[in-house]
Amino acid sequence: MDFVAYLSARQLVFLADTVLVVHVVFVVYVVGGAAAILYGACRTRPWVRNRWFRYSHAASIGIVAVQAALGVPCFLTIWERDLRLAAGQSVSQLPFIPRMLQHLIFFDAPLWWFTILYLVFGGAVITALVLIPPRNDHSSKGARADHDDT
Repeated sequence: MDFVAYLSARQLVFLADTVLVVHVVFVVYVVGGAAAILYGACRTRPWVRNRWFRYSHAASIGIVAVQAALGVPCFLTIWERDLRLAAGQSVSQLPFIPRMLQHLIFFDAPLWWFTILYLVFGGAVITALVLIPPRNDHSSKGARADHDDT
């Protein structure tokens, strides 16, 4: 990140906070998406079969699981840390909202625990992809017509 030399501490903190928000949104998409898929499947909602949603969701956790299995740290975590360091800020100095967002997605556990968690969660998402397969657009529209009362 060579451009950081040209930014003020305030701009660096803003960028670090932005990366943190993107990271939280990503985590919510992966975890919330899995819960939504299970809920939607139980309620026979047609949006659960949406190919773009299902494949992007599986790819999202797949990337995380593969990175963890290979021992590659999350690039969002690295970017946020590097931006905060360049701004002269530590996690203990964070204002309330960024600190709460940090606590939402980061917690103390051994690295192997996260690797197992990501691999198991990724396996569950792939299993759901197989057991509740997405449909092509044509059959999804037919499914929607069957559920007009929803």
